[in-house]
Amino acid sequence: MSSIEFVKQVAAGQAAEAKETINNMISSQAFEALDAKKVDVAKNMFSDPVVEEGFESDDSGKEPTKEQKKDSDVIKKKSESNTKALRSISNAFGNKK
Repeated sequence: MSSIEFVKQVAAGQAAEAKETINNMISSQAFEALDAKKVDVAKNMFSDPVVEEGFESDDSGKEPTKEQKKDSDVIKKKSESNTKALRSISNAFGNKK
């Protein structure tokens, strides 16, 4: 289905066919966007967070360095982004929780 076909149907007064064509076009675009988002979520979901060599977490009471705080913030934001993406996908399939 193409936008040219849709315009021709509208011009010819074929309202039912035009409605079906536009619905098919929108559905197709929505599924393509959803598939792209699934790929993006899968890439980010299973990627290991980057951990600096030689850094180990400890309970020494030392204040984390600026870089460690930044790394922690990046990981937290990625996690939040992945959670939002998973909710969007779940909602798109009607699994609202």
